[in-house]
Amino acid sequence: MRIIKSGNFYSVDAFLSDFSGGEHDVQKINPAAIFGSAEYGDLILYEATPGDDDGNMESVIREKERVGARLVFMVPAESNEEYITSLERLGADEVIKMPCEYETFSAALKKFTPVAGHTGAREEFGIVGNSPQLDFIRNFIKKVAKSNIPVLIEGESGTGKELAAYGVHKASLRSDQPFIPVNCGAIPKELLENEFFGHEKGSFTGAINDKKGLFEIADKGTLFIDEIGEMDPSAQVKLLRALETGKFMRIGGAREIKVDVRIVAATNRDVKEEMKAGRFRKDLFYRLSSILIKLPALRDRREDIPVLAEYFLSHSRVNPEEAFHKKISKEAMEVLSSYNWPGNVRELLNVIERSVVLSEKRIVITKGDFPTHLTDAGETQYDAEEKYPEITGQETKHGPFMAMMEKRFIASALKYNGMDKTKTAAAIGISIANLYRKIRKYNLE
Repeated sequence: MRIIKSGNFYSVDAFLSDFSGGEHDVQKINPAAIFGSAEYGDLILYEATPGDDDGNMESVIREKERVGARLVFMVPAESNEEYITSLERLGADEVIKMPCEYETFSAALKKFTPVAGHTGAREEFGIVGNSPQLDFIRNFIKKVAKSNIPVLIEGESGTGKELAAYGVHKASLRSDQPFIPVNCGAIPKELLENEFFGHEKGSFTGAINDKKGLFEIADKGTLFIDEIGEMDPSAQVKLLRALETGKFMRIGGAREIKVDVRIVAATNRDVKEEMKAGRFRKDLFYRLSSILIKLPALRDRREDIPVLAEYFLSHSRVNPEEAFHKKISKEAMEVLSSYNWPGNVRELLNVIERSVVLSEKRIVITKGDFPTHLTDAGETQYDAEEKYPEITGQETKHGPFMAMMEKRFIASALKYNGMDKTKTAAAIGISIANLYRKIRKYNLE
């Protein structure tokens, strides 16, 4: 990282030397030399005083935006809060009162030391977050990847099951071979066998050519079977045989085909409950679950919410040039952190990208840029108890409270999307089948 320091606070030079430790390029320049530079750094430390001309401060901000640097203003210790707030409104990423202790100075700069992009997020296999749960999962993925044993990934919609599956593939000895994902919920049950195993020419009306199935396409690689809980029991029998023998026959075929495929499956359902109900075969579950990875819901690792929000902002696919320079206000971040995220990480991504669009040229994203169901349904537990006094005590920590919030969230999302169920499912990050189940559950027809 290249750090540009402009100012005369005597302690900053020593601080920067200690902070850099030879890992960062630190340059000291005259304030006037900043303006008009083509590329001058990733982070600017700029001395500002209450007597500075407002036009000069705005010029610093424009230059910061032009080259994509982060900006930290250093101000005298006697600066009042009104002045500091005015710098933040202009677009400062941080304001430090000087002189200060080294710990205060280094903590402020560490926020902008890039680890993944320009955030402090840890990322591996596309799995982003700093929580202990994710550290464990990333390490576990690397351990299990070296074997050829099937893997079952459990987690709610939007928790990153495909990323975990790809991590297993990427860390394995098959990483240079195909990774083939398939979503069982998106394929009609009568077509599943054809999709997995293919067919021979003339085996049924319309079969004008031979067709390879996904098992053949994924040979020597990894086949990721998402939403396996949606698979019809009759198809489960054929999948089990292919898993156990590594052999199958195409529809209409007369010879067995042998393949070498590693299977990674995923589901957002409670598989044990599905087995009790007779919808999922026990023998298939035991075959798949030799290695089980359980992904936590976002609400169960809330420390990752600010990290993910900043990461998505700096990696936005929507107006990336503008998004990179934006920041989320403290109040808006509190809204994100208190919301329960039934759609998990996928829903958070959608909210951040929406806020990038709605904030337009503003540098600071506010809670007004979020969908209304976040500020309405995404209340803290305390807020909900104030609004709904009939739900009190221990109940608010468990089922009734969560069910009420989920019902209100889905109702708001349906209304926002004009009752279009396909759009609603995509917006909140769940499958259309899952949405229909919840609509029936909460009587939202």
